[in-house]
Amino acid sequence: MVSATDPAMISGLLSKNGKIQRVERILEGESLVNDATTITLFFIISGFLISPSAEISTPAVVGRFVLVLLGGAVVGVALGWLHDLVIAPANDKVLSTASTLVLAFSSFWISEHLLGLSGVVATLTAGLTIAWRQRRHRTEEDIAFAMDSWEMLGFCATAMLFFVVGMSITVQMFEDHWLTMSVGILAALVSRSVIIFLGVGPISCLPRVGRLSLREQSLLMWGGIRGAVAIALALSLSVEIPHWYVIQSAVYGVALFSLAVQTPLLQLLAASR
Repeated sequence: MVSATDPAMISGLLSKNGKIQRVERILEGESLVNDATTITLFFIISGFLISPSAEISTPAVVGRFVLVLLGGAVVGVALGWLHDLVIAPANDKVLSTASTLVLAFSSFWISEHLLGLSGVVATLTAGLTIAWRQRRHRTEEDIAFAMDSWEMLGFCATAMLFFVVGMSITVQMFEDHWLTMSVGILAALVSRSVIIFLGVGPISCLPRVGRLSLREQSLLMWGGIRGAVAIALALSLSVEIPHWYVIQSAVYGVALFSLAVQTPLLQLLAASR
């Protein structure tokens, strides 16, 4: 649940510094890939946990994961391509942008509820497909209008999520589960450090990759901010899962730590020379 990272804050902090655009692109690319796979895996595992009769085994989980992931991707590409064919003749930026909202909801519903595949992956691939296709016959002004519109929608969605968190979080939660929160925060930081300094760092030294400096690796380390996606998963956690409230508390703790500690620290690192 805390594997998914939030690129929204990253873009606002790092886009102002042209010297670290590569770090921003890596973080955004990471979020693009791992958010969809994390959400898909989350719903598969939670589905197994709330079905006592279900067989929980590695082959079953892997097989289901591959099926819903690839199936959702195929559905998303097909719907995105079809949507572009339908909307291409319309020479109206408001209409074309509004239609992408219909595409987002319809691709999720068709894939998730009608076909039993990954709605998140379908929506992601539909968005990628329509963006690629629209750039072939839309002006830069139309593209900028669509991007600004979706940025506003994303901001509103994130604000609503945190509003719900504010309504559900209590002082009792911190009093009862402060140790679980602390362990979750420590685990998130340690795993992130291992991935960046023992994984991404050495890989960047390979030929034709481009070596990442220690500062860039540090930015990647602290740039793994857990935000809207982790909170959305915590809110969607089924109460039928044992210890669901403890798990939700741990996720809240990690997300709040990311926003209160990681975000200011990342800003300081981005501003330093």
